[in-house]
Amino acid sequence: WSQTGDSVSYGQIEEQLHQGELKYRELTQSISLVSELGDLLQSCNSSRDAVPVITKYMQRLFPDLSGDIYLSTVRDTLEVMGVWGEFPPEEQRFDPDDCWALRRGRQYLVEDTDASLPCSHLSKNLPAGYQCWPIAAQGKTLGVLHLRRGRFPGNPNPDSEQRKETNRQLISSVVDQFTM
Repeated sequence: WSQTGDSVSYGQIEEQLHQGELKYRELTQSISLVSELGDLLQSCNSSRDAVPVITKYMQRLFPDLSGDIYLSTVRDTLEVMGVWGEFPPEEQRFDPDDCWALRRGRQYLVEDTDASLPCSHLSKNLPAGYQCWPIAAQGKTLGVLHLRRGRFPGNPNPDSEQRKETNRQLISSVVDQFTM
């Protein structure tokens, strides 16, 4: 059936359709959750008021990731205010200069901590990969969203490139909701 002369069985086509349907349902559910998150955030009176909402929805949207929300304090440090997932942060507070995402003003994605320059705010027990997303509004840094994979170096089962890109786009949409 294929153009290369290889035969594709009906069962293979059926399996591909089934996998596509599952991905579609997952994406639809994620979009719905992001919409719910946005609606609830509109009702929050402060960033601290929004933290429980954000942590609950991040856990639902990204059950395979651990994460935390750090918010700016009066002392110009970032302090952990919300945590979810199996691997809580060792760092409770850090200076904004310790995070590459905050220095750059955009997300900092690390697929392999052995091959990249890790943020200084991380302890020596580095995850296999992590992401820092600055949270800012009207030119002011409000905090940072930090996500890490639960799998540490040496463990198998990395996400596919398509899955990573879908997650990045979804996380970007979520971070956009924080600043609206």
